[in-house]
Amino acid sequence: MVISHTHKFIFFSNPKTGSESVREVLSPYAEEEIVSYQEVNKMRPFYSHMSPLEVKTEFESRGLNYDEYYKFMFTRNPFERLVSLYEMIYRHDLKRDLNRVKKALLKLNVLGTLKHSIIALLNMFRQEPLYKPSFKIWLSSTKTSGIGGAGKSTEFKAQQFGTYTLENYTHDKCGNNLVDEVIRLEDIEIEFSRILDRLSIDLINNSLIKKNVRPRNKSIIEYYDTESIQLVCSRYKSELDKFNYAVPDL
Repeated sequence: MVISHTHKFIFFSNPKTGSESVREVLSPYAEEEIVSYQEVNKMRPFYSHMSPLEVKTEFESRGLNYDEYYKFMFTRNPFERLVSLYEMIYRHDLKRDLNRVKKALLKLNVLGTLKHSIIALLNMFRQEPLYKPSFKIWLSSTKTSGIGGAGKSTEFKAQQFGTYTLENYTHDKCGNNLVDEVIRLEDIEIEFSRILDRLSIDLINNSLIKKNVRPRNKSIIEYYDTESIQLVCSRYKSELDKFNYAVPDL
């Protein structure tokens, strides 16, 4: 997310929609510190992937007129976005799980016996299993609002908002739209130039450099079967139709 009071704009970074590239370009104009969700406090309330409703609420508490700002964001084909989120979650979770194992093994020195260390490990993994579920199982467990794709975890807000429908992310509880413009990520090269012109901002390098793009060993179609395709089509029908996104062909 990027907030500029001088240029009166807010860029919302819905998870897994190419937001890191846009944030880097807009960073010279940022006038609010954006921290990780774990670092949020009263002095630093804004965090990456913060929802429009949360930002609006914070603006109002500061006496700022949210409606005076141009609010925009990018969106991405849900079939692509969900796979990217799934791989991101379990890439991060691997690091977390390795730390969990390390801490549990350290108890061997504290407790003094292998038996107690093994019991500690078993208890830990009963509460939170150390495994990567299939994409289909993970997808079926997610929601399009509320806890979203986070499950019991609050470590990454991207997990929560990443599986929201576009409407649930951009609207308040009364159905009011809180974002002025949503743009297809696939059209970013053309549309972002138009946005910069609107904001009277010059792109220093005259091009967007794609950030945080990781090679994928599997094609998108390998993640899906008929049932999971039907689930995505049902959940995200509105944005699939609105942005003319293609459905994978098995």
